[in-house]
Amino acid sequence: MKCFLWAARSGSLSAAARAQGLEQSTLSRRIRRLEGELRVSLFDRRPDGVTLTEAGRAVIHHGEQAAAALVRFRDAADAHADRPEGLVRVAATDSFIRLVLLPALPSLLETHPKLQLELRGGTELLDLTRRETDIAIRTQFSDHPELVGRRLARIEPKLYAASPRPPSLRGADWIGLREPPGAHVPSNHQLAQMTECPPRLLLDDFSGVLEAVRLGLGVGYLYPAMIPSDAGLHVVDVPGASASGVELFIVVHRALRRVPRVRAVLDWLERWPGPEGGARA
Repeated sequence: MKCFLWAARSGSLSAAARAQGLEQSTLSRRIRRLEGELRVSLFDRRPDGVTLTEAGRAVIHHGEQAAAALVRFRDAADAHADRPEGLVRVAATDSFIRLVLLPALPSLLETHPKLQLELRGGTELLDLTRRETDIAIRTQFSDHPELVGRRLARIEPKLYAASPRPPSLRGADWIGLREPPGAHVPSNHQLAQMTECPPRLLLDDFSGVLEAVRLGLGVGYLYPAMIPSDAGLHVVDVPGASASGVELFIVVHRALRRVPRVRAVLDWLERWPGPEGGARA
């Protein structure tokens, strides 16, 4: 049933499979099995996605109610757990996972050997109210009554290079973030103005920018608290290089915040940020 609900919400078997961590063929097979048990077709399948049939529309509400009841059933059991053990799903950007969570993970797992983590990256905004993830690291927090948010940190980007730079950046190679259609990355505009050049390289996330800067391919904006201690990068201190920062929030469903396994991960996350990164002034 979970596969059916994910496909109905996304309108895509491939998107539903990615969200579930399954091969599309596996998800399709499970939906076909459910349709066989119910003896109805739940989806009209098209090259560009799926839509609910009349039968699918008739049962979707009951499926959502059953899924919500199962969540409440698990919450009631979790409330009586006496130690942090089991799976906790954390959603964050790919860069935050690679540069912040993974390096800090050994301390958490050593402290709680029966804890399991699923770190979910990507740009898809998972729904905490439907328990698509347990914890999310986000740059904004909605005031949904079922969710609890806490400010984790404010992180300010700085301009970095692999070696010391002269006072002027005119003509310098620079590395920026790829702009999705309709989006605007302010730091790209700043670098274009300071260097009077187009970008030498555009990448999808900050972990890619970090590696490119370390390789000496150009200057780029990075967050100090997300730079490894051995990076050996240099801050580029030139007029007009300051850029606006972002707030990071930890968001969790209200019913989960005192569950031992989730509480252990929340406490671990709240101890960040750590050192200011591997940069030299």
